[in-house]
Amino acid sequence: MSEQGHRVLLVDLDPQASASAWLGFRESDRGLLEVFTANVHLGSITHHTRIPNVDIVPASPWLVGVDKTLAAEVGAETLLRTAFAQLPTHWDYVVVDCPPSLGSLAIAAFVACQSLLIAVETGLTALGDSPPCCCA
Repeated sequence: MSEQGHRVLLVDLDPQASASAWLGFRESDRGLLEVFTANVHLGSITHHTRIPNVDIVPASPWLVGVDKTLAAEVGAETLLRTAFAQLPTHWDYVVVDCPPSLGSLAIAAFVACQSLLIAVETGLTALGDSPPCCCA
């Protein structure tokens, strides 16, 4: 997208922070957690990357505890959508890297995003422990 001239914001919601690391970012403070818990503006923790037209909100190791932190929060699944609505219209696309589990962060991303792309490994082992059953 950036190579086609589109401005992209990558929001790394995965506590493993692989997307952040690939772009050279290691976040040590609360960062994204404070977007969920302290009403910190998402734009204030956005960084430019070395890739033209790509900015990032890096993941923070503090995201590991977000499920426990938001467990009793009413409407927690809408917090990211609200944060996105407050962003300036500087970016053409916002891409969210989700954790590999269906917890509060992934659900918040599903609620906030207009489209989903779910990457799945191709192969029988990605479908489960046993191959599909065929009955005649």
